[in-house]
Amino acid sequence: MPPVDESFKLIVGLGAGQELLTNIVDIGRSGVQLDMRAGATDVSVGNYWHTCYFERTSSRTANFDLQIKHYYQGNDIGRVRVGCELYLPKPQTLKEYESTVDTIVRARAMGNLKKWYLDLSWWKGQIF
Repeated sequence: MPPVDESFKLIVGLGAGQELLTNIVDIGRSGVQLDMRAGATDVSVGNYWHTCYFERTSSRTANFDLQIKHYYQGNDIGRVRVGCELYLPKPQTLKEYESTVDTIVRARAMGNLKKWYLDLSWWKGQIF
């Protein structure tokens, strides 16, 4: 489960310069679960999303690809939950993804979720 941090998002590139902002519901070594507006883009098991990235305030990871593994109706009728896995990640992508997961797990274990992002390998922002 990610920390409660409304500044931490996963952005999905839709092509033609369009991007979809999603909320991260859960994240772990095997993948990420997203909450998004229903109908915002095609959500089909086996499809790929290219040029995705994590973002927190003004910092972001390198782009990566995700493969949709499952989806279901969200808590709200206008929302959908989507489970994804990294698809053929590059070494930098894997390093940044693992840094993100490890940092969240460590902060949760230490009870220090307020500033969990300070140890991220890709975060370059100011402390808020």
